[in-house]
Amino acid sequence: MKITSFNVKGKNNSVKITLTGKNPKYFWEELEGYIKQNEKFFKGASLLIDGLPLDFDETPAKGLEELYNVSIKLTGKTTKTLQNHLVATNSTYYHLKTIRSGQRFFYAGDVVVFGNVNSGGEILASGNITVTNSIGGLVHAGYNGDKKSFVIAEKLLSPQIRIADHVLPVEKASESAINEKVVVSIAEKDIVVNEFNDVNMKGD
Repeated sequence: MKITSFNVKGKNNSVKITLTGKNPKYFWEELEGYIKQNEKFFKGASLLIDGLPLDFDETPAKGLEELYNVSIKLTGKTTKTLQNHLVATNSTYYHLKTIRSGQRFFYAGDVVVFGNVNSGGEILASGNITVTNSIGGLVHAGYNGDKKSFVIAEKLLSPQIRIADHVLPVEKASESAINEKVVVSIAEKDIVVNEFNDVNMKGD
C-alpha cells in the first residue's frame, strides 16, 4: 500500500504520524488502510497525529479508535503564514480577522481571534479560545472533553458557549451581555462567567 499523506515513526506502544501536506483529503482513508494492514502492530497503540492543516476533519478519529483499539491524539505543529491567520509551533491558531456567519473552524489546540465571532460563525478547539472583541456565535472550547479549557471574550452577545460537555445557559449568557471582558470556565462541575479582572489567572 503506497502512503502519500503521512509518515510513520515509533514503536508499537507509541507511534507518531506526521502529515506530509500531500493529498490531505486521503489521510483518513490511507491511515485506516495502513492500520488494517498492520493491525497486530497497532493494537493498543497510542497514535500522535502531528502537522494538522487548518479546517482538518477530526471526526473519523473516534471511529478508528473504536474499530482498531488504538488511542489517537491530535496536535497542530505546522507553522504557516497566510493572509488572515498564523499557526505557531506552540499549537495556537491565530485568526487575524472576524469569524463571519457561515464560517466554521476546527483546531487541535488553542485559538485566538483578533476580531469578533459573529452570529452564525463557529469555532471548535481542543484547548482555550480567546476572542479580542465580541462573541455572538458558537464557541466550543475543550471539545474533546478538556474541562480545564476556558473562553475569554471582550463581550458576550447572546452567544452559544460550550466547554467540554458543558453548555452555558442562555440566561447566564444574557446576564453577561455587558461591556466587560469575561472568562467562561468550569468551576465545581458548573459552567460560570466571571469578569476578567475577578479571575486570578495562574499557571500550573
